[in-house]
Formats: sequence, structure tokens, C-alpha cells
Amino acid sequence: MKNRRETALRDELITAARYGRITPEEAEAKVREAGLSPLGKEPGAEEFDPMTESRWPLVMAIAWIAWRDVQLVKEQWAEYRSRCSHWIFREWKEPTEEGQSFEKRAGWFLEPLHGSTAVRLTMLDVLLRSESELPSSARFTPTQAERELWRALAEQRLTAEGFDRTGALIDIPAREWAHLKLYEKGEQDVLRYDALDATEAYSKVRFRREDLVSLWPRSESVDVNSLDLGSIGGQYLQPMATAASHVPLSVALCWVITQGGTASISVRDKEAWQLGVSKLLPRISDGSIEAIGRDQSQIGGVLPGVAFASIEVPWPVFQSMEQILGESETHIRCHLFAGSEEWKKDHNDQFFIKGGLRPQWTHLEVRRDHVLKLWPTPSTKSNSLKDCKLWLTEMMQASPTKRLKTKDECRKEARQKFGPIAIGQFQRIWAAAIEQTGATDWSKAGPRSSRSDRNGK
Repeated sequence: MKNRRETALRDELITAARYGRITPEEAEAKVREAGLSPLGKEPGAEEFDPMTESRWPLVMAIAWIAWRDVQLVKEQWAEYRSRCSHWIFREWKEPTEEGQSFEKRAGWFLEPLHGSTAVRLTMLDVLLRSESELPSSARFTPTQAERELWRALAEQRLTAEGFDRTGALIDIPAREWAHLKLYEKGEQDVLRYDALDATEAYSKVRFRREDLVSLWPRSESVDVNSLDLGSIGGQYLQPMATAASHVPLSVALCWVITQGGTASISVRDKEAWQLGVSKLLPRISDGSIEAIGRDQSQIGGVLPGVAFASIEVPWPVFQSMEQILGESETHIRCHLFAGSEEWKKDHNDQFFIKGGLRPQWTHLEVRRDHVLKLWPTPSTKSNSLKDCKLWLTEMMQASPTKRLKTKDECRKEARQKFGPIAIGQFQRIWAAAIEQTGATDWSKAGPRSSRSDRNGK
């Protein structure tokens, strides 16, 4: 009799929530008052510990490489999710008593958790970042983690096992990973050679948990928002130094932002990125710079310049949930250049139409000589001035409260290191270095130089 009353109470509360008469919080409060277990279920921590499992599937492996958090890895575990249920708000229709029409209803439904996949990890990552709930142990986004995983597999630093098309359980050869791609099918991650393949190349892919943890250990916690992502330079600009006719759009933007590689700009500098966008895109839209790309059939061609007029090009370090779900305005999604092979796959610049989950154009590029005509390669002199300033700032940062050398001594040494630098140019670099480092003690007057030195060039 007691169990029957408990079941009746649960059914009554679930029905009331479904019709919107009570909230999930109120329903859960009532079952607590009755001394019953919660309606929404979650297994105890002792029942599911992913660190005791010998094998992990793809989604758990990628979650670990990205976040290094046991709880987040557990939440992607299919068996764990099958034991969980949660409240979801839905609108629904109910037949009228006459059965001739339907009435619109709205309320809360108690449903099991759907399966997790690598694609959904990306949306979860965006949500965690937007709500400042990403664990401090995180090292990569899921997309970056997937690339790390593929690289380790191709380089034979890690082995995966799975069932091939004949149903045999095998170790997947390292050479295969250069051709295998990850897709989602029925809330499952599947591996195929091509999206149009009728069957999966491998199924039920698993990795040894201890191998994953060994390759990607959970190191000391750090504040992910304060990680030094470095400066825009090096590989981000490399295509500009080639003889290529076109370069990726993001490379051209980095070229403009850094004044041809002479300015040290942090990858985190969102304002500098937007300033570069405001300079480059109008020259594409007015026809001064040619842009090309590939359409959804992967056919390349010249793109209309007007398409780039007043379009949003978000900071590539962070993507909003609206951009991930295709709900944002028409925009260009850029990726900082990570090498030719990465760029050929999916790590390239893409043009999205509002509401579209698939890009209208991919592999966006611009004419390299058109960019150089507007923003020429800096002269050797410009580079020497940049190097001189860097040398001064490093010296001042090393001893901000005690001047190690006089200004004249520094100028003489700079001429030896970096070639002829005019007095006026050195004065400006000196003042800029003091302002940047805050080493005001270096601005104090020192011994006067001789006439011959003051007149030196």
C-alpha cells in the first residue's frame, strides 16, 4: 500500500509539472517532504568512476584531452547518462475532449539524458566558457583536442581499437588516421572516410584510459582566462613570406594588425583584431583586394566584394553560442593559420549566412600582392627599430628601479647591435620603452655626452 501511495504521488507531481501547474523545484520539494528520493535522478559518485574503466570511447577521450576533469568526462559516459534524468521545458499539444482539435500546452517533462558526442562537446565548451564554469584544468577546446588525438594516433604515440567492416576487433593502423573523419550518427560518434559512405569504417572505437592519461596528464590548475597565448607572428604570418598568389584571410588580417610583423600584438588583443578588420574588409568590399573561396560543392571562385561590406568578423579566440548554433548575424569565422595541412581540412576561414549551420564559402583567401600594395613589407630599418625597442624594454623590465646604463651608453650599444639609428628615432624608442615598462627611473638625467658623440650619426 505504501509503495502504491508513493507511486501515485510521483505520478501526480510529474503530471502537474507537465501541465505547468508546478515548477520542477516545487515538485522536488514535495517529494523531499514525503521522504522520497528525487524525481530527477543522478547516480551516486561511487557508482560511476571513469578512472576505474580500462577503455574510454571517443567522446570521453576528447573530453579528457580538452578539460582534464573527471566529472566532465563522467558526464559524457553513455552508461552514466542512461541512468540520469532531468527536467526539460516543452510546449506540446493535447487533443480536446471532442477530439476535433488540439489545445496548446506548456510544461516540464522528466526525460533521460541524450547521448553525448564530440560535436556536442563543442557546444558544451562554449556554454561553460560563457558562464565562467570551465574548469581551471582545461587545456584545449574540443576541436583542438580532437586534432591532438588524431595527431597522436597518426604518429603511433597512441593506439585505438575498434570493429572493422567485417566485424573483427582490431588495432586501427596509424596510417588510417590521416583519412578517417569523425561524424555523428544517431547520437553516436562514427568514423568514416567520407560523409557519403554507406557504412562506418570502424565502430565502437576505444582507447586505453591509462594511455590517454599518460599522454595528456592532469597538470596543475591554472586560470584559463589568464593563459599566455603568445603574440601574433611566426606561423600566423608565414604565408605572406611565400610567393603564393593568395593567402588566407586571417593571415592578411594578422599582417595588417602587426604592421607587417613589426608590432608585437597579443593573440588575446580583441580590440587590435577588430581594428584590423575595420581596415582590411573595406578594401575587399571596394574591389581593391580580390577575395576567393570555395562554395558548398567545394568549387573555387572569385567572391563578390560587396559580400564583405560591413560584415562581422568575430575575434577567433572565442566563438559565441549563437555562432555555434547558426543563430548569429551573417559573419566570417576565422581561424589563426596553423599550417597548410590544417588549413586544407577544416581549420580555415569561413563565410556563414545568418541561420546557416554550414558555411556558404570556405577557404577564404585574398590576393597577396593586393595586400602588399596597401600594406608593404616593412623595410629592414623598421625591423631594426623594432628590435631596438624590444632590447630596451627587456633591459628595463629586468631592472625597473635601477638604471643599469645611461641613455647615451644604450644608444651607442644600440648602434652596434642594430645599425645606424638617428638620435631622434632613438629618443622616441627610449621614451616608448619607459612608458611601456613603467621604469621611470631610467628617465633620470645621466652624464652628459661629448660633443663628438652628440653629433654622431
